[in-house]
Amino acid sequence: MPSFARKVSAYFIVKDAARAIDFYKEAFGATEVFRMTDPSDGRIGHAELRFGETLMMLADEYPDFGALSRYRRRLAGNLPHGHGVDRRRTGAGAVGRGDDVAPGDRPEFWRAGGAGA
Repeated sequence: MPSFARKVSAYFIVKDAARAIDFYKEAFGATEVFRMTDPSDGRIGHAELRFGETLMMLADEYPDFGALSRYRRRLAGNLPHGHGVDRRRTGAGAVGRGDDVAPGDRPEFWRAGGAGA
């Protein structure tokens, strides 16, 4: 097992996994490690992205199996947090794509490295 997978890893169920993967790759420099696409409808059943030493997994919604995104469950948003992340560079990448990004350029004692999208 790779060292980056021996830690706690986040697993997100999202509405459009392919779009989310593109976003994380372009805005945050993630590396796509693995993608399993459902041949019957093109949904992503499982994908793995690497952010340095961190592994993040995600998949499209599969309501038949109870795999629902936070939007369907009406839950609060997700806030990825990265120590040593250049928030100005990654935030600029997200904004350049037209995405909403949580404020990260102004100094705030409680935001020591978060970059939310």
